[in-house]
Amino acid sequence: MEIHPGVTPKPGEVVLTKKRTGPFTTTNLNEVLKNLGADTLILFGIATQGCVLTTVRCGPTWITNWWWYRIAAQTPRAKKCTVS
Repeated sequence: MEIHPGVTPKPGEVVLTKKRTGPFTTTNLNEVLKNLGADTLILFGIATQGCVLTTVRCGPTWITNWWWYRIAAQTPRAKKCTVS
């Protein structure tokens, strides 16, 4: 896996490699976010109905703010999802 030089992780930043569509079921993302005290996730993707939506559906209930951005055809759109 290559990471674009413009977004290369800084030393000490966590890098997770997901094996399937849902990062909460295939990585330790849940524990990482809890340890950071995160309450907001911002997701980027090309097909929001695929991996991004799976992430929101399978995500923990303690994340109270979900934002995702669809990046396609040079027209990024932001959506906010309220999880109840």
